[in-house]
Amino acid sequence: MGGIGAGVLAGSLMLLVLIANSIGHRHVWWMMPNVLGSTFYGSRGLRAGAGFVTLAGVALHLLISGLIGGVFAWVTLKVLKTRRLFLFALFVTMLWYFLAYQLIWAKVNPFVPLYASEPSTAAAHLVFAITMSRSLRAFLPKHPQPVVQIPPALPLPEAGGDLEAHVTEHEKRTAPEGPVQLE
Repeated sequence: MGGIGAGVLAGSLMLLVLIANSIGHRHVWWMMPNVLGSTFYGSRGLRAGAGFVTLAGVALHLLISGLIGGVFAWVTLKVLKTRRLFLFALFVTMLWYFLAYQLIWAKVNPFVPLYASEPSTAAAHLVFAITMSRSLRAFLPKHPQPVVQIPPALPLPEAGGDLEAHVTEHEKRTAPEGPVQLE
């Protein structure tokens, strides 16, 4: 679950970068969320103002970010140290960037690669990688995993000894004293 939280946080910061880029280019702030929302609303999502299309785009973006974060944590968390975690996050994020824009969005919603500014989108993906690698451990549970108690092993009988008698003797030594009550 920690990876999903880290992915949603990273996706939120990524979305802020995209919104800041829209404002910097003198577009409305909801441009990129509406472009993503046009996946569900079609071309009318591009003409809409801030509203349900925007919410749908933000929800889609955070869903994808959370899924990427969850899968990323599941694959890497126990294997990689912090520095390598960043490098792998950068690799996975840029791989997702190229695959999503060249293959997935071209078929699912061609408005995304058409309206997304490549330099700002690449920068937003870089922010995603940095945030993901830095915040992943913060979203993990702080309590340690329970330790499994292993019962003592049955001692082996002397060479040439009677195994049945040995097991019976061990059962007598480890059996509880008195009657056992079942609940």
